[in-house]
Amino acid sequence: MVPTTARAPTVEHELDGTTTEYDDVPVAGDHVERLLRELFTEHWAEITVGPILQGAAWEIRFVKAPTLTMLDGYLTTDTGAWHFHLCVETRAREGVTTSRRSGVARAAFFQTTGGSCTPLSYGLRLWNGQGEQMLTVFFPNPYYDDASERLRRPPRPPDFTRTALWRTSGDAIGHDGVVSDGAGHCVGVGKSLLTAAFCRIFSRQGYRVAPFKAQNMALNAAVTADGCEIGRAQPRKRRPPASSRPST
Repeated sequence: MVPTTARAPTVEHELDGTTTEYDDVPVAGDHVERLLRELFTEHWAEITVGPILQGAAWEIRFVKAPTLTMLDGYLTTDTGAWHFHLCVETRAREGVTTSRRSGVARAAFFQTTGGSCTPLSYGLRLWNGQGEQMLTVFFPNPYYDDASERLRRPPRPPDFTRTALWRTSGDAIGHDGVVSDGAGHCVGVGKSLLTAAFCRIFSRQGYRVAPFKAQNMALNAAVTADGCEIGRAQPRKRRPPASSRPST
């Protein structure tokens, strides 16, 4: 049976010495179709597409926005000069039932380190029900420019602003986001502890989590390197809150 929910993040070590971390996303319903439509219509100029197989790597760039159509479970991506079809829907549609072996059975965002061509690469990968790779979508790479030229002549440091699509992909592309609020009126009652626990639980179930605390109102604070103050439970969080000391 084809799984339709996201798996927990996995790490795979390849024979060529690379390590790839996969963050799976759900493939149920029209989720994959919506994900690809957003990538191919809003980010077509930034991405590189094509399957990466043993002994063969297809790396294709769009020169214009492709036309996308859907028929009998297949999403057709047409540039005019060439096109390709992807079976993204396995349920019955208008009397036509597509094979579970043909449709997308797994989709995952990935980050690969240790490659011979580039130290880092980011993207999205799709597999069918037989475990065969259907498509790899590479996101902008910090070691290459928009023309796919390596940033080295003259020597230039990697441009990590080019990872913006990767960094926002889990939150903004193709995901049905859920916002949950944990509130309390006292200091030290366990708000941050419970939030961390729920984040760990959801992360193990395959969800991307982004804890955020907008403001901290307490006399207890942690001092940052530049002398400012943040809530004492948040020094290691990605998005620390502002800290306000109540006067009354």
